[in-house]
Amino acid sequence: MVGGGIAGLTAAHRLVTLDSDLDVDLFERSDRSGGNIKTTEFAGHPVDEAADAFLTRVPWAVDLCRELGLDDRLVAPSGLPASIWHEDALHPIPTPNVLGVPLEPEALAASGLVSGAAVDSLRHDRAGNGRPVDHQDSIGTLIRGRLGDEILERLVDPLIGGIYAAHPDDVSLVTTVPQFAAAADAPSFTRALAEAQDRAGTATEPVFATPRGGVGQLVDALEHRLGDRIHLNAVVESVSATSTGLAIEVDGRTQAADACVIATPAETASRLLASIPAAATLAAVDAVSVSIITLAFDREAVDGPLESSGFLVSRSSGLTMTACSVASAKWPHLGHDQVVLRVSVGRAGDDAIAAASDATLIDVIRRDLATTLGIERPPTDMRISRWPHSFPRYRPGHLERMAAVTSALAGSGIAIAGASTTGIGIPTCVKSGDAAARRTYELLR
Repeated sequence: MVGGGIAGLTAAHRLVTLDSDLDVDLFERSDRSGGNIKTTEFAGHPVDEAADAFLTRVPWAVDLCRELGLDDRLVAPSGLPASIWHEDALHPIPTPNVLGVPLEPEALAASGLVSGAAVDSLRHDRAGNGRPVDHQDSIGTLIRGRLGDEILERLVDPLIGGIYAAHPDDVSLVTTVPQFAAAADAPSFTRALAEAQDRAGTATEPVFATPRGGVGQLVDALEHRLGDRIHLNAVVESVSATSTGLAIEVDGRTQAADACVIATPAETASRLLASIPAAATLAAVDAVSVSIITLAFDREAVDGPLESSGFLVSRSSGLTMTACSVASAKWPHLGHDQVVLRVSVGRAGDDAIAAASDATLIDVIRRDLATTLGIERPPTDMRISRWPHSFPRYRPGHLERMAAVTSALAGSGIAIAGASTTGIGIPTCVKSGDAAARRTYELLR
């Protein structure tokens, strides 16, 4: 097993649960496991440094928490509304919506985010006047064709950008948001989205959950299960086939293996598999860098609205930040003695800012917070969490290319998993690791 993020940890865990007699080793090049999941103490509370929750409307992360005995610790966000900063003001995100796609014309009109013509576009779609799109298209192509530029740029792009750090025009429809793809063939795209919510009974259920104490508890539980099977600061140089199985070059020595799951970023996987043609396909998957700046303030220092889970920022706003989460309001277990904000920077086409100096990041974020929330005082605590090349971009055709890689590796004893392969987000990575482990187990049998 190469790579100790959530996909690699899940794959190792699944192999051990399928057969406790298997000799499983997980090699992670850094000094900790968890990948892009990290929870640390901040201002007296455990606060996540990257993802702070996972989707509950797909089962994979929730099921893993249940398996690990964490299900009784899961908590939902407060349910406070979120907003979008556009044209120098905060506008409520119209509800109901699906990843920014509004479902009710009246709620969209009340938000003040778009013109009457955009509201009419939604009414036109609700009437069933849309035409199907190619599932190989981008999200942007779908939304522009069905609902127009305004809804894409002022609603969908801020949400997609906030989650995937990418522009909707550049990312695959079917890979990134499969529920969009499932509704794309319907005469009314938005009605199909609403009906899917109703069938699943999810319209009023919490969309997200997290273990009380942070997402890092999921990593802690997996580490506890795997114990000394995890090898940190272990640098794998290559994985190659031999006449008797596989050879894993790790820390200057060769370790024989019957099978290997590679759960690393695509760029790393391409280097490990440099001897096979599929490596070039993996190398072509690029990724965006982001940084998250966490700040604590005395409550009286914040003049802006605090009864909110946060806000997203439209590209045309002129701000550097892409999103601001009011963590202390979003998660009641963080307490209310102070205001804790998590501010994100970096997205496709503008990810250089994520690598800027600490001083630059602090300066631009304090300026943006003064503009949006009227915060002029310095924070009482602050940290910067940098996540270089952490958001893969799923360009149209991504799933087909990854399927070709999987096919090329079939029978070799090598499986790939992780965010670079099938999609971003904790549940999808859990599913990816689990599936790779099951394929590997069947091969070993």
